[in-house]
Amino acid sequence: MARQATSMKKTRTRYSQVYKDQALAEENARLKRQLAEKSEEFEIAKKAALRSTGQCNGGG
Repeated sequence: MARQATSMKKTRTRYSQVYKDQALAEENARLKRQLAEKSEEFEIAKKAALRSTGQCNGGG
């Protein structure tokens, strides 16, 4: 009986870890999408600020 209980506990722990790993992977993907979106917004704002000050991004 003790052996079966130990086996069931290991199975629950394994499923719990899989669930946590999946949740972390989903959160990581969401954060990467959010970072890409904010990076794009930042680049647009930076270009707009440069245009409004009359500066250009060219070297010279």
